[in-house]
Amino acid sequence: MKLSDLLQFDNIIVQCHDNPDADALASGFGVYEYLRLNGKSPRLVYGGKNIIHKSNLVLMVDSLGIPIEHVDFLDNPQLLVTVDCQYGGGNVTFFKAENVAVIDHHRVSGELPAMNRVMSYMGSCATIVWDMLREEGVEINRNLATALYYGLYTDTGEFTEITHSLDRDLRDEADFDNTIVAKFRNANMSLEELDIAATALLGRDYIEEYRLAIVKAGACDPNVLGIISDFVLEVDAIDICMVFSVIKNGVKLSFRSCIKEVSASEMAQEVCRDIGSGGGHYYKAGGFIPMDLLIDSYNVYCREKDLTPRFQYSSDGTHKRPSDSAIKSLLEERIFDYLNDTKIIYGEDFDTSGFKKVDYKKTPDTDGIYHCKGYTACGLLHGSADS
Repeated sequence: MKLSDLLQFDNIIVQCHDNPDADALASGFGVYEYLRLNGKSPRLVYGGKNIIHKSNLVLMVDSLGIPIEHVDFLDNPQLLVTVDCQYGGGNVTFFKAENVAVIDHHRVSGELPAMNRVMSYMGSCATIVWDMLREEGVEINRNLATALYYGLYTDTGEFTEITHSLDRDLRDEADFDNTIVAKFRNANMSLEELDIAATALLGRDYIEEYRLAIVKAGACDPNVLGIISDFVLEVDAIDICMVFSVIKNGVKLSFRSCIKEVSASEMAQEVCRDIGSGGGHYYKAGGFIPMDLLIDSYNVYCREKDLTPRFQYSSDGTHKRPSDSAIKSLLEERIFDYLNDTKIIYGEDFDTSGFKKVDYKKTPDTDGIYHCKGYTACGLLHGSADS
């Protein structure tokens, strides 16, 4: 899909995922600007319970003039373009639309519409949008270049996780405003969020058998969970971490891994399986579990373990949910199940003498993805033939 394919429509909405981060804002801004420059009157929106309030993101929106709106309802637009997420995904509010397009860099989590540009090997969605703008010959102004640069910066751990040449091109070629980016970098947390992070880190649990840290944070912007996760993973004894926060309507989770044996995206999917949604990248992922499904799962867990359920009530006494420690026990059980049920096969230790060798071939498919024909022993058994 090219950006020019979108011009056949008139009523166009560009949608970021709920709780948009810098990459989502930058990507949406890029698509919005392209449509505006070509005579369209698009809207740039996001849904969900929370409005943008994280310091660096508020500064980004205000400084660069990003016309983002928080919405609860859309009146069936002619075209809905989701950026940095996939239509129908667990991290993006579902709105009906006549036509849908997807621009994303996460692993494919479901059926994609015919109009899509999903490149899971890119470090950021901003990179994809930047490349699509170049394909159309668009002259990228300073504000948009700054947004795209910062989107890549934040989504690749300050450029430390860049692997693709296009990511490097954006990093090296973008005509960004260094002064503004420096302000963004130095506004990543508020004093209140610093207190939340400090309290969470003091209460962390460490399971040495898995080199795993589990951290409960207070209610906060979901992006702060990622900051805590990244910090925890810098500890020499920790290879995997899960950070969670209990909010009114459910539990937000952040996952990190720095080892090839554990995929953060897969870990998020398994912990949230059947009761929520989770996914992301190999080393970084997130998830959400709605409170009603969490309560049902916790009751089943207590019956199976013959445990007395532990609940707590809201301050006004109208809502009941599992206590924080009860939620932590349930999440621990799920992450342990995943780690214990995953079998790792190392290629150098695997005896292939009993297998028939089949040469690796690449055959183009109609969807533009190359599919593998034939398998040999590999380091990890993750994904599928379409991965």
